[in-house]
Amino acid sequence: MDRSDWHPLREESGIPIKGPEEKKPLPETWYAQHGEDRKLCELLGGTKNGLQEYEHSDGSRIETPGFYIDVGSWHPSIDSVTKYFYDRGWNGINIEPVVEYNERVKEERPRDINLPIAVSDHMGVFPFSFIPETGLSTFHEENAKNGENMTGRQIETRNVITWTLGRVCEVYVPRGKKIEFLKIDVEGYEEQVLVGANFHSYRPKIVVVEATVPGTQDATAVPAWENWEHILLSQDYEFLEFDGLNRWYRDNA
Repeated sequence: MDRSDWHPLREESGIPIKGPEEKKPLPETWYAQHGEDRKLCELLGGTKNGLQEYEHSDGSRIETPGFYIDVGSWHPSIDSVTKYFYDRGWNGINIEPVVEYNERVKEERPRDINLPIAVSDHMGVFPFSFIPETGLSTFHEENAKNGENMTGRQIETRNVITWTLGRVCEVYVPRGKKIEFLKIDVEGYEEQVLVGANFHSYRPKIVVVEATVPGTQDATAVPAWENWEHILLSQDYEFLEFDGLNRWYRDNA
């Protein structure tokens, strides 16, 4: 009798002895409303064995897991730009001033830093237009009114704490941690978010900014980047493309 595969536990119990199972890759499931998560994967180098093991174009490796910042996170999975990365071990900062939405993100993202604040060009407490059950809440009064008309949901004014993005990074980005991407979706308040950033000390590799008038995209897109794009270009970010909804930039420093 061939005894080459003999094992005492197998002989005594009749239960086969298995070696360690190989970890299977996660399915390629995408969540972002306009394919932003898939595009980020392409720009940052791809995937391996279901985990993000990215390589920049200059050949430098990214730490696994990576780190992101999501300004205007809204929901932990629906239309989320970061869900795909979180499921693969990444973490980061989610900024969502609507308390109900922040609590929802916080519940499903325990590894993330979830801040119930807004981002602006200065610190303080300011009135914020909340439009229930939508992603259209904003400081931008005209866009809020348009959102109210579009959805039929009445604006509720709330006082919201604001920080600058520079201050958020100073307090919450771990020392020495590289920021792989920054996503901004703030319904017309992009300029204030970018003015408050500190790109000298905290430079995301990729910046993606929703860049059209809320409610417009692709064939109906109304450009809304003329007031803020110069900020990124002046900080040595290279414009990559407009995808019908977002403007994409890469750190060129």
